[in-house]
Amino acid sequence: MARRRKKPGLPREAQLLLGLLLVAAAVVGWYFQQGPQAPGPQPPTPTVTADAVRIATWNLKHFALRPGLQLATVASIIHDGGFDIVAIQEVKKEGEAVDRLLNTLGPPWRATSFSPMTGNYERFVFIYRGDRVAETAKPRFVQDPEAGVFDRTPYLAGFRCGNFDFLLLSVHLSYTDVARRQAEARALARIAARLVAASVEKDLIVVGDFNEEKRRNFLSDFDAMRWSRLIGQGTNLSGRETYDNILIDRKFTGEYAGKAGVVKFDETRFDNDDKSAAEQVSDHRPAWADFAANQPDDD
Repeated sequence: MARRRKKPGLPREAQLLLGLLLVAAAVVGWYFQQGPQAPGPQPPTPTVTADAVRIATWNLKHFALRPGLQLATVASIIHDGGFDIVAIQEVKKEGEAVDRLLNTLGPPWRATSFSPMTGNYERFVFIYRGDRVAETAKPRFVQDPEAGVFDRTPYLAGFRCGNFDFLLLSVHLSYTDVARRQAEARALARIAARLVAASVEKDLIVVGDFNEEKRRNFLSDFDAMRWSRLIGQGTNLSGRETYDNILIDRKFTGEYAGKAGVVKFDETRFDNDDKSAAEQVSDHRPAWADFAANQPDDD
């Protein structure tokens, strides 16, 4: 009896390819049968409302890509604080740490141009939420006959959020040279007065690290001009000194919403371990204040 001849089949390589195509088709079909996937966990909603802008100031200790720095923690503090704009002092080198911080924060965060290098090899910069805040004036060192008094020349920029347009003047007064700090504080008050007098925009907010100590009232000239210090809590990690502040002239800046504070990250995130808090984040706490963004423009 003759043996039946086998019908010719597909080559082995073709069989493998066909099998892979069938498996892929099955997987794609299963995926589309599942429908839209549920979104992942959403970040917590900041406490600031859409009708207000939260302005913060933060001296980020020796802010460079240094050992120990935890940019994820810095970004988390900014996010959880509900900040819309942050004036940052003590930026080092070319600002690489700020660029990395923006990458960590993600959209819509962006930065102004950095200031040129100033005293103690530092720079100033402002970072802000581009979906909430817009720049209205290119940042620059303050231009004033008394600007030479400062070791770190103050940095001025203009912004707008909703109906609220304002100028931010970021400062970092001398710490080690007490006499110079006093001279800088007094010159700063006169410069602020001249800026308001000369500008169409009267909403000038002076922010930063004034290194103000309780035993020395070097900001008394601002008090004499009836400006308000919005921060009353301690901004160093011990909580004993309010080095950092936000100053406004209520006569012009009626948009202040009456709400300001300090983020005590050293307590909430580091259980009062000041050494770790300073190494991983900063030896200063961020300070913030809320301003109405939905009122008619008053200047």
